[in-house]
Amino acid sequence: MRPEALLFANTAAIDEGGLLNVHGSAWRYFEPDAFPATLAGAVCGILIVEDADYGAIHTIEVEVGDDQGHAVRTAGAVTTDCTAPSQEMTIGRIAFVCPFVAVIREPTLVTARVTCDGAPLGDLDLIVRAKSDDA
Repeated sequence: MRPEALLFANTAAIDEGGLLNVHGSAWRYFEPDAFPATLAGAVCGILIVEDADYGAIHTIEVEVGDDQGHAVRTAGAVTTDCTAPSQEMTIGRIAFVCPFVAVIREPTLVTARVTCDGAPLGDLDLIVRAKSDDA
């Protein structure tokens, strides 16, 4: 699998038709009123299913945290059934949503790492900074 799109969002859901509905995306930074702070949202996206991916059930995993230890790591996973190619799609696409809640102790760079069956698909970065006096 390979990512077509990976996003942070306020909320996201997959509807009955398999479409990804996203609200409040394109995050650039998070400025809480005080630290520690709670950061809640979703990591979501669309994955392209390649020929080699068919014939199995895959696990999409998301881990949110930082490398400095200022964010409490959180993780989640969803499974996707690729046991047979779709007769309805010319290109196989899988939408996924993984909600998260993380505690941030101080300013840092938060990363969401997305993997499929342990293989990296991509990272999303988010700056967490102290609230600016200019706001």
